[in-house]
Amino acid sequence: MAPTYRVRKLTPTEYGRLQAFPMERWKQVVSNSQAYKQFGNAVTVTLAEAIGKSVINYLDSLKGVAL
Repeated sequence: MAPTYRVRKLTPTEYGRLQAFPMERWKQVVSNSQAYKQFGNAVTVTLAEAIGKSVINYLDSLKGVAL
């Protein structure tokens, strides 16, 4: 019989770290379930930055192009 492994659920702090939030200043003032929901609804900081840079690069590439 194969061994059974249990998967540990991430803590809200670990969720925040995965999304690049500055967790050293974060204090949890809501329940874990509310914290999970808030992190789940958030846009990852590094993703938002990458999208912004991509849009700027695209717009820069259109300079001088007749639309």
